[in-house]
Amino acid sequence: MITIVYCCVCLLFVACHCGNILDSEGYSNDSPYVVEPEVQNIRVKNGTQFTLKCHHKGVVWEYRSCESNYKGLQCEIKNLNEADKENTWKKLNVTKGRLDVISSSRSISGLYRCLEKEIVRKIFIVEIVNPGSYEGTPPYVAPLKTSNLTGQLNIEFTIQCNVTSVIPPTIIWFKKCYGQKCDIEYDKICYCHINKSVTVYNIGNTYLSKYLIFNARDIDSGLYACLAVTEYGKDYKNVFIKVPSSKLQRRKRIILFAVSYTFHLNFSACCCLAVLLQEEKEIRNYNCRPTKAVNQTCCKNKRGNQ
Repeated sequence: MITIVYCCVCLLFVACHCGNILDSEGYSNDSPYVVEPEVQNIRVKNGTQFTLKCHHKGVVWEYRSCESNYKGLQCEIKNLNEADKENTWKKLNVTKGRLDVISSSRSISGLYRCLEKEIVRKIFIVEIVNPGSYEGTPPYVAPLKTSNLTGQLNIEFTIQCNVTSVIPPTIIWFKKCYGQKCDIEYDKICYCHINKSVTVYNIGNTYLSKYLIFNARDIDSGLYACLAVTEYGKDYKNVFIKVPSSKLQRRKRIILFAVSYTFHLNFSACCCLAVLLQEEKEIRNYNCRPTKAVNQTCCKNKRGNQ
């Protein structure tokens, strides 16, 4: 009896020990799950030495580059614990738990990861920055100026962005957007990048960028932002523009057509105007209303004179 109990205790001990080993290796005998690797963000000045540490034996180090834009280093961090089936990672000639980088440059910014037995243990997002970054005067964006030109067929809007900067800035235009798409967020407002090349002119330390909207429609209404970025910092301003509805633009063209006539309109022109408008509208000092009265003017001034 004692022997049977002793054997049961031993079996339970072995089962628990095996379970712990499996858990430590990233597996489980209870339910299938994946142990997410640890992720660290590291920012290093250009020209300095840094060390990446991975406390495991017989590891393999891999590297993958990232994009760099106005938002800084942009790395794709999804599925980083998967095997390199598409050869997007570069294997480094290091098999110990320390990766020493003696001379750093901005070109080696990116993702580093260490693997043990093909299991990703640790991920590093390394960004190399210039020593003088954020030590100068950041750019200044003046309040945006808008102007619009209304023609017979379309409306053209111009948004003017003036930037003062000690070094040439990168000027980028955005428009407020909604939903899941959000390229950048300022003051709790979501903005989407406008994929349009905008020419920048400069005189001394003043830089001018103009965003043009040709043949503006209702959908072009909204909040626009101008962002200026340098290695010393960034600044932005926004402005709201309202494009008249297509129906209102059509009525304005009709009114412009009407005021080109003399104060006394003949019956055919008046009826044409009344049919198009279908409601009372003011043309300068005259009120026009639909009428079918023959040989009567449908436009009278505010004093009642014809």
